[in-house]
Amino acid sequence: MKDTEQIPLIIMAGPSLSVKGGISSVEKVIINNNNNKINYVFLPTTRDNNKLMKVFDGVKSWFKFSYMSLRKKIDLLHIHFSSRGSTFRKIPLSILAKFRGIPIILHAHGSEFRIFHDEECSKFRKKRVRNFLNRASTLIVLSESWKNYYKTICDLPDEKIILMRNSVDVLNVKVNLEMKDKNEIMMTSNGRIGRRKGSFDLLKSFELLPLELREKSSFIATGDGEIELWNEYVNKYNLSTFAKTSGWLNDEEFIDLRKKCSIFLLPSYDEGLPMALLEAMAYGQVPIVTPVGGIPEVIVNMKNGLLVEPGDIQGLADAMSLLITDHSLRKELSLSARETVLTLDIRKYMDSLMAVYASVLQNHKALR
Repeated sequence: MKDTEQIPLIIMAGPSLSVKGGISSVEKVIINNNNNKINYVFLPTTRDNNKLMKVFDGVKSWFKFSYMSLRKKIDLLHIHFSSRGSTFRKIPLSILAKFRGIPIILHAHGSEFRIFHDEECSKFRKKRVRNFLNRASTLIVLSESWKNYYKTICDLPDEKIILMRNSVDVLNVKVNLEMKDKNEIMMTSNGRIGRRKGSFDLLKSFELLPLELREKSSFIATGDGEIELWNEYVNKYNLSTFAKTSGWLNDEEFIDLRKKCSIFLLPSYDEGLPMALLEAMAYGQVPIVTPVGGIPEVIVNMKNGLLVEPGDIQGLADAMSLLITDHSLRKELSLSARETVLTLDIRKYMDSLMAVYASVLQNHKALR
């Protein structure tokens, strides 16, 4: 977009920036690296609340968007969505935008969207979702595999489904890789604790680690979720001194933890392209992850991380054992992981996003 042109007003709709999770991380990294090229107005559609309050937040966002569209010339609506309620809360926004003649970019994040659409939605709901997707001027997806999937459930032409892998501000991540492993090898996972993330598979795999390796290492999970069930597993496998949970950390505490940790664990059953993974790689953590969603398009086994099939408890234990015992391999994969995310740096991402915005706005102007 040329400097002489008027700065576009774009409404970005999605979970509140205070919500803990991957979508909010994407929203924040975009807004914080805008460099005044876009006049963003953020429209929260949900907060970390119960289901009733999430419905209230969704309805509130519809009225707020209607009011804004009457008061201001909105150039574009950029909607972040995942699945289930996140999708249905955004459908009225897309209808309102279409009615007001405002072009829409949909940004798909949902790791369980395939399950939601294919297995949980009735024919009527599938039609609503298809219509929602078809209202988009552009649909942004996180991986080739997700692009291929969305092509099967909507009528958008191939050129309107754009692959943009998530990004991190790698150059501003300062970490001394030589300072890791000074006292013990620290491992971590970040985000929601639950079955989909493979959290309980981790605990089962920890039990298989030889005692001497557990004495050299430790694990901490940050985030929330099924904490009671987590604690039951910890007690069952006698892991209370090895595996800890911290809840959500503030930014300073989280950065300090990331700098200390050497291994990142995410044995998920479904994913988009996790921000937690990319951020961990930026801090030189070696990922042990599963080849689901967009992960195998970024992680190459034994090149910049280790891949283990979902549910493979012994495979997880073997991967951890390998990294704990082989310092040279751990260092090699750490350097390679950080080099990988340099290709996904936020500056390149923002250039691509600005190009998408410009294309949508130009096409919309030509059709008016």
